[in-house]
Amino acid sequence: MYFCQNISFMSNPIVAHFKQHLNQPYKRYPSYLTEWLQPILLEVEEGYSLFKITVRQDMLNPIKTLHGGISAAILDDLVGFTVYSLNDSNYYTTLNNYIDYLGAARLDDVIIIESKVAKRGKQFVNVECTIWDESKSKMIAKGVSNLFRLNQEREK
Repeated sequence: MYFCQNISFMSNPIVAHFKQHLNQPYKRYPSYLTEWLQPILLEVEEGYSLFKITVRQDMLNPIKTLHGGISAAILDDLVGFTVYSLNDSNYYTTLNNYIDYLGAARLDDVIIIESKVAKRGKQFVNVECTIWDESKSKMIAKGVSNLFRLNQEREK
């Protein structure tokens, strides 16, 4: 189990809901982009998520590797899911993403995406996210995101 500074591991209905849908396709993610990415949730805890995605043709760049923009979208969107797992009553928005592109993935490769809250404050959340190959022996990209808590309550 992943532990993070300033996060309490009390009963969390969002985590409980998604734990019922591990290792299977899910079509009701809070983000339409997540639905397009078609990730499979492998693990979820409050402030932590682990997904896998199979690289499809429509995710490739002209040299037939995972497009950097798609990698950035994966990082940003699944960081958002990880923040959603905190069960905060408010929305968050991304302030910035810093991404290092370190390797390539190709058509039909399975990639693993691990995202964890590094620091949660009253207004800001800092999240680390890494994209790996399926065996987690080769890092494809890693990123850090800062998100800002909006004064807008999310829909239940």
